[in-house]
Amino acid sequence: MSKRDSGFGIRDSAGGMRDAGFGIRDSAGGMRDSVRFRNFLENWTVTSHPTEGIKRFPRYEYLFRLGNVLTQNRLILVPKSRQMMASWTLCAWCLFRAVKGGLHLILSKNQFSADELLRRIKFIFDRLPGFLKLTTTVRSRSELEIKGMGRIISLPATDDAPRMHSPTTVFWDEMAFTPHSDKIWAALKPALDSGGAFIGVSTPNGAEDVFARLCGEAPVNGFHLHKIHWREHPERGELWAAEARKGLSETEWRREYEISFEGSSDLVYPEFTGNNVLDAPVSWLPGQPVFRAADFGYRHPFILWIMEREDGSLIVFDEWAGEDATVEQMMSAVHNIDSKHGLSESRVVFTACDPAGAAVDSQGISPVERMKRAGFKIRYRPSRILTGVEIVKSLLRDANGECKLFISPTLKILPRDFRRYRWRPDSSEPEKDGICDHSLDALRYFAVNYMYAPRERIAPARVKGWR
Repeated sequence: MSKRDSGFGIRDSAGGMRDAGFGIRDSAGGMRDSVRFRNFLENWTVTSHPTEGIKRFPRYEYLFRLGNVLTQNRLILVPKSRQMMASWTLCAWCLFRAVKGGLHLILSKNQFSADELLRRIKFIFDRLPGFLKLTTTVRSRSELEIKGMGRIISLPATDDAPRMHSPTTVFWDEMAFTPHSDKIWAALKPALDSGGAFIGVSTPNGAEDVFARLCGEAPVNGFHLHKIHWREHPERGELWAAEARKGLSETEWRREYEISFEGSSDLVYPEFTGNNVLDAPVSWLPGQPVFRAADFGYRHPFILWIMEREDGSLIVFDEWAGEDATVEQMMSAVHNIDSKHGLSESRVVFTACDPAGAAVDSQGISPVERMKRAGFKIRYRPSRILTGVEIVKSLLRDANGECKLFISPTLKILPRDFRRYRWRPDSSEPEKDGICDHSLDALRYFAVNYMYAPRERIAPARVKGWR
């Protein structure tokens, strides 16, 4: 790109002032905006470092990947580690969008933080090359209007603030730490439904806020989920991590840097983090061992489908929750989901279940016996609850910090339950709340049976030649 090319498509008098060209798309479907924004970041964006002063935007590929996501998606959620320069990138993006026109809203956890983001946008704007001839018609602590182009407004963290606006873009920083986030989201959503772009960015702050809920439901809810982990930063490694951990509890470290949505220290599975959720949906791959896990429940049965990959890792790729369902209805649902994945009972190594399911019921036959008579390969093994919990914990993260258990992003219930499954007060057992326990009981039954299953029973399920 020449010195005269701004990245906007505007040139100086030597080349003639030209239309910014933001409405143009090439055959690649938006690639031109991706290239223009990268050029804008590389050549015209500056940042302010607290000790090093004014600096050019860093040439970090993970930030350019974020730029590509911004240009190719309308609804975006960015759960991230701390201090990754995502906010600077989004400030540059809002300015880049404002040059095309429209109204662009900045939200954060309070008015001061939102104004600080607008200050960064002004900082970048004031250092753009003079030949762009961009001037402002309104310039205040909470507003920047570019003459003949767009407006950027920073808003207070109240549910009334966004109601009067029809934004082109909403950038919500520190979304998980914003008070009244549920009410603010309810006020924003009608405007976004009409076509506005939305980018929510935050480190996690537990499992119950709007940011955590929307991340847990993506991409089913239409959002593109883009995680930014500290390991992507080219200047951060294990020595940096060891220093950054100082003064932080394990829970604080996971929240601030490992993108963990765990709610509090009483979580049964604080080992579960965003690293356990895959980026793309997964289904059963023919030739890979597949298992089911069943909790018969009391009126609320639950089933999981789990695949073992060649590297020994496990992926939970589907789930089913029943409501006042009988064993027969549960078996019918299993057949339907099996069919969706191209599965048959002959492909399933076993279905793990609660040993209590072998007890005879009021009809004189146990749920386990009913399933066996229907052709299901049932496996159950008595064990202490804590034994199963510890096995699940080791699958989520072993002693070396490695993950062995992963979840397809299409699942909604299991990841949600991980984030709110808690220990019973003054007890060494998990809370039986009738909500979270069904999915995680099923997973625990699988973990115990899988751990103690002879490998010779699993190996034949792998068909040689499939990859």
